[in-house]
Amino acid sequence: MAAIATSSTSMPFPHPVLTPIVGEPTVLTIRKLRREIFANAASVHSPRGGGSNGHLALVMTPVAYLARATVAYVDPVHPGAAPVHVVGATAPQITEANRRFTQDQADHRLHTTVSQELRKQIIAAVESKYFAVLNDGDFGLSAVAAVALLHHLNDTYAVITPDDIERNRQQLSAIINIADPLEDLWLRITTCQEYATVAGEPFTDSTIMRLTLEVFDRTGVYDHACLAWREKTEDDQTLPLFKTHFIAANRERQRRLTAQAAGFHGIAAAAAANAANNRQRDAAGGAPPANNGVQVGDVRMSYCWTHGLVTNCDHNSGTCTNPRQGHVANATILNMQNGNNRIYVPRPRDAAPPNGN
Repeated sequence: MAAIATSSTSMPFPHPVLTPIVGEPTVLTIRKLRREIFANAASVHSPRGGGSNGHLALVMTPVAYLARATVAYVDPVHPGAAPVHVVGATAPQITEANRRFTQDQADHRLHTTVSQELRKQIIAAVESKYFAVLNDGDFGLSAVAAVALLHHLNDTYAVITPDDIERNRQQLSAIINIADPLEDLWLRITTCQEYATVAGEPFTDSTIMRLTLEVFDRTGVYDHACLAWREKTEDDQTLPLFKTHFIAANRERQRRLTAQAAGFHGIAAAAAANAANNRQRDAAGGAPPANNGVQVGDVRMSYCWTHGLVTNCDHNSGTCTNPRQGHVANATILNMQNGNNRIYVPRPRDAAPPNGN
C-alpha cells in the first residue's frame, strides 16, 4: 500500500491536515473528507457570495453554492500589472483607483492561495493512484481544481449497492463484546445510521432501538434493563433516553461485578482460613465438618463448579442437579478448576434454581 503524504498549511484552517483515507475511498471516508475540506474553505473570510460562507464556493458546484448562499460567488479577476487611471484623473480619483487595485490584487491572491491549499490537502489525504486518471503528463494535478477532485472521488468511489446497504444493516445488529466500552456501540450505531442516510434508506430511531435491544437481549447481561425499557411509555422511548437508560444500566452492572469480585475474594480468603483451621483440627483428632462449605460471618456457603458460591450448602460441585456442559464434579472453593468464580445471585424474575440456591 502506498504511503499517504501529510500536508500542513500556513492557512488558518480548522483542519490543518485532513483525515487520511487509507486504501480505496468509501462513501463514509469521502463524506468525512468533504466535511473537513468544507470547514476549511468556509473558515477563510471572503466578502463574495454573500459574505457569510468564506471560500466555500471553491469546493462546491455553482448550483450547490447558490442553493446554500442564495448569492452567486464570482471569482475575483486579476487587476493587471498596475492600476489604470483615466485621462485627467484628479488626485482623489487616482487614490481611489490605487486602493481598488490593491484590494483587487489582495482578493485575487487570497482566492488563488486558498484554492491551491485546498487542492493540496485533498491530494495529500488520498493515495495518488485514486487520482491517476486525472493526472496530466506535464502538469500532474496542479491544474485540477479542488471541486473537481471531490467530484471524481464521489462519482467513482461513493457508490452504494443493495448488498452494501444490507451489510450495513447487519452491522447494526451484530453482537457486542460486553467487555468493550458501551461507547463503542454508540459509535457503531452512529456510523451505520450515517451510512444508511447517505444510501437513501435512513434508519428510524425506532428501528435503531429495536435492533439494538435485540443485541442487548443476546448478551444475556441486560435482561432487567431491557425489560424495564420495554415497560416505558412510548413518549419515554426516545433514542437519547434509550442511550441514557443503558449507560446507567451498564454502570450498575459494572458496579455489581466489582462488588461481587471483592466479595468473592473475601470469601475465598475465608475458605483458605477455614481449610487451615480444619487441617489443625484434623491434626488434633477433631471431628470433620458436616459439609464442604465455608463459613463467612453468620452465613455458610458452598461451592459449585457451574453456579459458583451458593448459600445452600447441600449444593456443591458433586451434588449439582443442573450442571453446565463440562461440569467438574470435584471442584472446590480452593481448587475451582476454571469453574464459576462468582457468587450466585438468582435474578428476581427467575424461579428458584436447582437445589434451592
